[in-house]
Amino acid sequence: MSSSSVVPVVLWGSTPPSHCISCIITTYNQKTIVTGSTDGQLGIWDLRFADDGEIKIIPRNLIFAHSAKVTALAKATDGWDNQSSIISAADNGELCLWDTDDGICIQTNVIAGMHLALLSFHVTIGTGKEWRVVCYGSYSDIYVLDALSLEVLYTLRSPSATNWISAACVVRPARRPEDVVVAVSLSGMLNIWMLKPNVDSKYSEPTYEQELKQVTNSKATGICCNPFTQRSILVVCAREWLIYDAGDFKFLTAVSSPPSQNWMGGNFVAADCVLIWSRDGKSYLYKLPALCCPGFQDQNQGQFKFYHAILSRSQESFRCLKKQVNRALCPIFDPAMFFSYGRRGPYYKLLLRGGSNGSVSVWKLNDDLVTSTKAYDANATGVGPLVSCSYADCWDTTSTPCGLIDSLDDCGQAIPVSASLYLPAQDCIVCGREDGSIVIISAAKAVIAQLLQLPGSGWPAHRVLLGHKGRVTCLLYPHDEYPRYDREFLVSGGADFSVKLWDIFTGDLLYTFSTHGGELLRLTCTPPDCSNRVQSCICSVAQDHSVALLGLRERKCIMLASLHAFPVETIKWRALDDFLVVGCTDGSVYVWQMETGHLDRCVSGQVALNILAACDEEKKSSTASVPSKAKSSLGRKISHITSTLPTSAASAAVKKLRKSSNQQASQSPSSSPRLSGAGAEGYGEVLSGGPLKVMSTKCGVRDPEIQVIMFDIEALICNLLTEEKPSTCW
Repeated sequence: MSSSSVVPVVLWGSTPPSHCISCIITTYNQKTIVTGSTDGQLGIWDLRFADDGEIKIIPRNLIFAHSAKVTALAKATDGWDNQSSIISAADNGELCLWDTDDGICIQTNVIAGMHLALLSFHVTIGTGKEWRVVCYGSYSDIYVLDALSLEVLYTLRSPSATNWISAACVVRPARRPEDVVVAVSLSGMLNIWMLKPNVDSKYSEPTYEQELKQVTNSKATGICCNPFTQRSILVVCAREWLIYDAGDFKFLTAVSSPPSQNWMGGNFVAADCVLIWSRDGKSYLYKLPALCCPGFQDQNQGQFKFYHAILSRSQESFRCLKKQVNRALCPIFDPAMFFSYGRRGPYYKLLLRGGSNGSVSVWKLNDDLVTSTKAYDANATGVGPLVSCSYADCWDTTSTPCGLIDSLDDCGQAIPVSASLYLPAQDCIVCGREDGSIVIISAAKAVIAQLLQLPGSGWPAHRVLLGHKGRVTCLLYPHDEYPRYDREFLVSGGADFSVKLWDIFTGDLLYTFSTHGGELLRLTCTPPDCSNRVQSCICSVAQDHSVALLGLRERKCIMLASLHAFPVETIKWRALDDFLVVGCTDGSVYVWQMETGHLDRCVSGQVALNILAACDEEKKSSTASVPSKAKSSLGRKISHITSTLPTSAASAAVKKLRKSSNQQASQSPSSSPRLSGAGAEGYGEVLSGGPLKVMSTKCGVRDPEIQVIMFDIEALICNLLTEEKPSTCW
């Protein structure tokens, strides 16, 4: 397939996207900050240093990367070559390698389980270096991956203590060339593994730990080695932090957390200074006595002697670095903290914090702050951040970006679009809004009216459907999915618990289904090999965990499945056996008979997995014999979007889509940036067939929808040369 030049124009709307930060990191050169969010996006921020010491944070890109919460970030390499590569992990097992300069996904992999942290390190192979990543999470093994291919090289196991790892770090002990992994399990046991410098085969044997030691009775939230001396280990727990000798793991000291605060993590900022941060967004600098700094004594006294010393509160020397968080915005998420130390001039020591409200704050730890011996003053206000920034700042400092139909109403304030559906055959877009109204308008004419705003042109002809008493949550045009459905049927679901059937051409409300007891979440079509009665139905899923089959022609509910104890996660079909299979978030699977509405069985565990796998096998076999149908909404055709944020007076940002031909339909699934179940051919289908396409997406569940207008330059030029006019639904 020949590549086409495509330019996406992002219509953000008047509301800034939410970006609840779950993890944060900087690139090796400290020029870029990368943040991961609870909704799966990655934020790319430029970090700029002026000669006068001023620091600026500029939001650059927002990447729709994962389908679940981003739980960990790591540098793919730790050198000046390929320094912009970042690896991200999600709690559904997804792993991605990103080029932060272009926002392109280079490689993907999926490892079952919830990943908690990624640790990058390198090994020397001959005269070169190979970069690897230690990945651990809510599973017993620790995986060692190739940093560029994301393939599992070998695993680290513990037959005597197989519980999950709560914290780990990579340490290179003094006078030893091999790195080791030092980890603390949930029970407080210390595990040590030797990392292999060479991997003989792809399926290498696992490595087992060489030592076990009880270091704490509490769950460890962080662990790190002193990078300045490689002679001490910091272990952070909720109520205390501890320091051990890295040579023999002898206990050196422990410090309790301040009243009503819990520690979340920490790091060494100097050979004799540690930085500890708490869950309320505050950080503390502790000056360690010389007796608790192995290696640092060697440099100053020439001979090391071990002393057992416990710091009392009167001996502590620390400063508080804090910035208040608006807890009303997102009170359930802890801030993400990260300490960055430049390894090659100008050696900036930076403390970064990402907040639940999407803000990034940076503190610069100067030498006078680190080496100060001034006692902590409980009444002091602390040291504020040097700079703070959020995506919402782009909306405050520039002209408010526009949405696709923001100027449709003359009320002075745009009504947010909560759900939208693009109909390429009619060049129409259907927009459901927060007030319950549904707008049907020509997509091409809406783009011209919104972006060009020609004098006296006004808005093109459009139709407004009124019927919902709350926010419109989902839309479905069944005829685009399968031609067996009537062309005039448009289905909408709302927060008022109702599903409404409309005539898309006349705007008439044909019927209202009041079947569910909760907000509608999604609407889907039934497969083509069902019975004739079920083929005229659509499937609806609601927030009360119920699933229904609604007959569009019969105007009644054919089946209601409402016994699910947990939220519905998956809908699958065994059409030949007349079964509707419902998978819930707790792993249970319910099998319903579609014709009678009876519950056939409820299973969990391996039996549930086997049933879901059998449904996938039937779907593949039926797809091979049945002609391919139209794909679902455009929002599910592209796995990720990289959008340049508005940084000038322009109402929306434009960024050239950098996609090579090997990232389109011809590329293999192993190297595709796609993370969803659909193949890479979806991207080619979005761009084919016309000069303009519209894709909709959301940053958060409650966020207004964002429209991405895809301009195919070649098709646009051809249409202009042949003087073709875009077709509309009118």
